[in-house]
Amino acid sequence: MRLKPHALAGAALVLAAFGAGPAALAATSGSGTTSASILGGSLSVSNVGTMSALAPAIGGTATGALPSAQWADDTGTGDGWNGTVAVSPLNYTGSWVAGPGSTALASSGAGTYAGTADGVEYTVKVTTGGLGSVVAFSYTSSDPTDASGTGTASTTGTASVGTHGLSINFSITSTYSVGNTYTVLCGTQSASALTVDTAAATAVTSTNTTSPPPTYVSNGATINAGSTVGTVNTSGAVKVLSAAVGQGASGTGYYTAAPGVQIAADSNSWAKTYTGTLTYSIVSGP
Repeated sequence: MRLKPHALAGAALVLAAFGAGPAALAATSGSGTTSASILGGSLSVSNVGTMSALAPAIGGTATGALPSAQWADDTGTGDGWNGTVAVSPLNYTGSWVAGPGSTALASSGAGTYAGTADGVEYTVKVTTGGLGSVVAFSYTSSDPTDASGTGTASTTGTASVGTHGLSINFSITSTYSVGNTYTVLCGTQSASALTVDTAAATAVTSTNTTSPPPTYVSNGATINAGSTVGTVNTSGAVKVLSAAVGQGASGTGYYTAAPGVQIAADSNSWAKTYTGTLTYSIVSGP
């Protein structure tokens, strides 16, 4: 609404009247600082996936990617980081196969072969027959460190076979005859079977972060599996991912990466699936 002229004059008079009274307090201001200490998180590697089996020919090579994982730097320091991988020996242990006319075992399970030779075959031959709990046997093997020996089933029908982790399980309710035979195939790939192959890695993807991603490194380096079957050789860990200073900072996000490897299969491998385990780690530093 538009004010009339006399209304404006009245308003001016009112203001003048107030101005004629005691002096008004002067306006004041002050300055200071405010701050917030942002707390950082940690380096982490999580959600390790599964991988498709590498498939070299006997004595040949093949390449592929290791399991993918989510790598995160929530430290907020920008110091950079490295990702490593360590592996256990690739091992195959088959099942006992009864020879022609031999009494069936209680179980075909053979334990886990712990030797370092490949292309190994064990043969068990019953030397003292009877019920499974009292069976005595001899064995021969193509493992040069465990070529032959003897054994006797326990009261449960089980018995160790050799010195490399194998076992056999006779049924305590079945009768075994002298001359019954059982064979199992087993082996461990060379400790140096795996090498880093950056060309076989999957592309690094970023989730909820705009920082430059890490890069794959150490092409051609051997990932030494050591000599203990079933145990990851952490001392043989190899750096496979690297984020330089100021890079790879993911905040609350992460990078998904799967390093590449090449396997060189032993020339005396069995045409079977060899398995092992791996450990990823992430540590600070360029």
